[in-house]
Amino acid sequence: MMTIILWALLKIVIIVGFTMTMAALLTITDRRESSMIQDRIGPNRAPLGSSEVWNVKGKIRLIGIVHVIADALKMVFKEDFTVKKGNRFIHTIAPILAFSPGLVILAVIPFGGTTAGGLSFQITDFGPGVLFAFAFASIGVYGVSLAGWSSNSKFSLLGGIRATSQMISYEVSLGLSLMGIFLIFGTLNLNEIVQGQQALNANGTPDLLFGFLPKWGLFLQPFALFLYFAAATAETKRAPFDVPEAESELVAGFFTEYGSMKMGAFLFGEYIEVIIFSMMFTTMFLGGYHLPYLYSDGFHFFGHNLEINTTLVAIIQLFTFFGKVIFIAWFHLVIRWTLPRFRYDQVINLGWKMLFPAALLNMAITAIVLTFI
Repeated sequence: MMTIILWALLKIVIIVGFTMTMAALLTITDRRESSMIQDRIGPNRAPLGSSEVWNVKGKIRLIGIVHVIADALKMVFKEDFTVKKGNRFIHTIAPILAFSPGLVILAVIPFGGTTAGGLSFQITDFGPGVLFAFAFASIGVYGVSLAGWSSNSKFSLLGGIRATSQMISYEVSLGLSLMGIFLIFGTLNLNEIVQGQQALNANGTPDLLFGFLPKWGLFLQPFALFLYFAAATAETKRAPFDVPEAESELVAGFFTEYGSMKMGAFLFGEYIEVIIFSMMFTTMFLGGYHLPYLYSDGFHFFGHNLEINTTLVAIIQLFTFFGKVIFIAWFHLVIRWTLPRFRYDQVINLGWKMLFPAALLNMAITAIVLTFI
């Protein structure tokens, strides 16, 4: 019993610790990456100490990473205020509703294989894990819309309305884009979907496409991959879908009247959404924690086997999952700084007139093909 409790706590520490650390690093990565793309220096001036403190030549800047600490301290010590004519209670809980649901989704994401003792790197193997994830992801829209309404500001209200209509619009396309994956693997369980993308046949040989490709969603549903990526980017409210904030139009959108750590919760929650999106993308389309040709008993490739300890395989898969998530999160940041912001009407039209019909068509074609196969 004690082993189970300690293992559960260890899994929580690993996945939550990675998410929080990664979100903090993304704040500075986003700014440094934007400066490189825009041919400027970017944040690199905050020092960790001076030569008098550390007895070193010059100041320790760590390519700007110290700015993460500086930003956190700045947020904590800034004045926390609530607009006089706004709703104080809702104004206070809105950032919590926008920030916390993403952390709950971590409970159902499988981020590693099974050890030799039968312990899995997943906090809870919930049956319809996808529905659980989508249910909590949809709660974020309440935090954003309530923040805009409770602030008693026209800019905040417009941002809240934009965010609500945008997130509801793209949630439909987001779910439909994954229907092909559900039809192929016949389950809503995230762990079973991951295992189905890299399984062994009854005779112990790898179950591969064309004899050499793993059955990842990337190869089974390439069209759905682009649909999901576009819809998920809109769900995170980041450029080019950042119309709920739109500094040039709405000052700061739904969190215009926020300061201190309340505003910090919105900003930090945005990066957590990016990480959750990257984890779901990895789970659905990149084989989850799987490394090509690596199975629970070792490598299987082209008739040759290389046996590896099961626990070592689980550790390799753990780092494989986190590596994939880091790459997708980085690519997501690149998208932000390479595309201009859409107009509000273009965002809605893209969601309902292009992504939604395309997702329906992909689902119908997948069902027809599976029926004949």
